[in-house]
Amino acid sequence: MQKVLIITYYWPPAGGSGVQRWLKFAHFIRDHGWEPVIVTPQNPDVVLRDESLINEVSDDMEVVKIPIWEPYHLFRKSQSQAHPALMLEDKEKSLGKKLAIWVRANVFIPDPKIFWKKAVVKHLHPRLKSGEFDAMISTGPPHSMHLIALEIKNRYGLRWLADFRDPWTEWELWQVLGVSEWGMRIHRRLEKKVLKNADASITISPTFKRDFEKIAKKEIHLITNGYDHADFPSDFFERKPSDKFTIIYTGIIDSIRNPMPFLKAVEDFLTEDETRSRRCEILFIGQVNQNYVDYIAASDSLSAITTYTGYIPHKEVFNYYAKAHILLLILTLSKNSQGNIPGKIFEYGATGRTILGIGNPGGDSSEIIQKENAGKVFWPKEMEGIQSFIASQYERFLNGEMQHFTPAFKNYERRQLAAEVVRLLGK
Repeated sequence: MQKVLIITYYWPPAGGSGVQRWLKFAHFIRDHGWEPVIVTPQNPDVVLRDESLINEVSDDMEVVKIPIWEPYHLFRKSQSQAHPALMLEDKEKSLGKKLAIWVRANVFIPDPKIFWKKAVVKHLHPRLKSGEFDAMISTGPPHSMHLIALEIKNRYGLRWLADFRDPWTEWELWQVLGVSEWGMRIHRRLEKKVLKNADASITISPTFKRDFEKIAKKEIHLITNGYDHADFPSDFFERKPSDKFTIIYTGIIDSIRNPMPFLKAVEDFLTEDETRSRRCEILFIGQVNQNYVDYIAASDSLSAITTYTGYIPHKEVFNYYAKAHILLLILTLSKNSQGNIPGKIFEYGATGRTILGIGNPGGDSSEIIQKENAGKVFWPKEMEGIQSFIASQYERFLNGEMQHFTPAFKNYERRQLAAEVVRLLGK
């Protein structure tokens, strides 16, 4: 059995798609003769927590937790959120908040986790020096994980696979955070150094792959996110959906994910026929920006059919998927929208439910949905198209055509995707 070191900031009990990618891959690569050793912070500063994911970590899998110091006390004192997307939620920023955001972008390069590098290398030194590991994987963001792997590569010569779940210098929020030109020059230099020294690099979408290849001047491999068939309840595809026409959204709705085109389309759809309100419901599973909550509350038609659950454990999400007739996908329309493929798109697709996407119809997410014949993505301005799509699916519901669903998206099962990870490790 060969050993691979996996350096990741996000690990259970943290929640979110960044956790699940390597939680699942670590499990499946064991079937191919690779034993993962996880290196992760003992005390990370995370926004989402999902205690149920701890149960998915095998008892015999080694997880090395090393204390981390993060300067987030500066953000706490300024009453500013640590997560960049949440920072942008506050439109009225005090001078202290603005300063905290500037420091986040220009002082802690590439991110506030960089102070963990010394502790990790020191802790692992005896094992690295002995040659215990055959390869290592770093996954970012945070991109400090790649700089830790770069240090290990330079000192111990360990073979290295770098995983980019998001862009680095091409990240859509840099300009909004106010990164300076000299700060961006440092980011570019570090990014090129990581791409040059990693033995292989992977990313999650065709667009990101092309962007990284322009920077690296070499091949970047594509391994998308996916889903795990074992996460679905055994009777999932035997369950009947809700008696009401049910549209469900899972995940975060924040400052860069705008559900207004959908909400307005639903309002018009309900106005056309008052009886529809009694037969429809919308469920938001996860955190929703207060501005949209207020808009829904002010609408008699929307407030009557909308329910919020807040964040729930991942394993419970499938019970809601089973109720759905349509799964709503809100894509960003910022700089990275072309390559934005939310991790949930694969679980959405695997359920066999119809996907209604709001975003870029020419983006990578839309391409996957079209290829799998799983639904449709509309530009936000296509209000009539969105409403017409909802109406057509509602007619299918009334005609009893949306009672049985079958598994789909079989090419995106994580067990299959893990085989590609193993192939790259073998090289």
